[in-house]
Amino acid sequence: MEIIPMRLKSSLNGLAVVAASAAAVLAIPVGPASALVDYTVTSGGGTNAVTATNVGNLVFEDTYLGPFGTPGNPSMTCTTLSADGSVNPGGHAFTPTSPDPVTVTDAAGQVTPVSGDLSGCTNAVVGPVTLTPSGTWKLGLSSKSGNGGTGYLSGVQVHLYGEAGGETCQADAIGTLKGAYDGTTGRLTIDASYEGLVLKNVTSSNPSAPSPLCNVVGIYEDDPATGSGIVQLTPAPSIS
Repeated sequence: MEIIPMRLKSSLNGLAVVAASAAAVLAIPVGPASALVDYTVTSGGGTNAVTATNVGNLVFEDTYLGPFGTPGNPSMTCTTLSADGSVNPGGHAFTPTSPDPVTVTDAAGQVTPVSGDLSGCTNAVVGPVTLTPSGTWKLGLSSKSGNGGTGYLSGVQVHLYGEAGGETCQADAIGTLKGAYDGTTGRLTIDASYEGLVLKNVTSSNPSAPSPLCNVVGIYEDDPATGSGIVQLTPAPSIS
């Protein structure tokens, strides 16, 4: 039988205790890391439901020719927005500003517009047009300033339809709008300089015509676009 010196035996016993303790620590289940909270949303009026309406006209503009308001830029102007939405009260992380266009992953709230929620829309070339919003438009802040901050509204989808002279033009504006949100008033003032929208599925009913209607209007596939105007959330969600 091998005889282990007392000092060595004591050291081995100590190592065994340490190893057992380490194993016990590693076996303890660890929960997920606490979510980062950059700002907190509080519902207004004691309800999480909100209504999104417009203050003044809402404008969607193809900005291929230059910045918003450049002469020749085709635009669609709507006089009325009325859509349902909801607020997600509690803590939220800031929305990352890259990649661009921005996508909101931690939504402070969302608007779910449906057909008919945008109305009174016109275009200078074809006159009355139909803009049909869809999807879930998610609102998140990328920075906070007092009771508000810089906001992004991602997941925007608007189908454009116009007709003139027996021809039609259709397209989809999809992407993100940027603006300044004020939690005191509940207003998101859209930043017209942010080209977060792109035009897709641009289709003229008579593409072989010398001047297809979409060409006459001035919109083409993959053109950049933006919006302008003010969206009002009622009751106003506050930011802290």
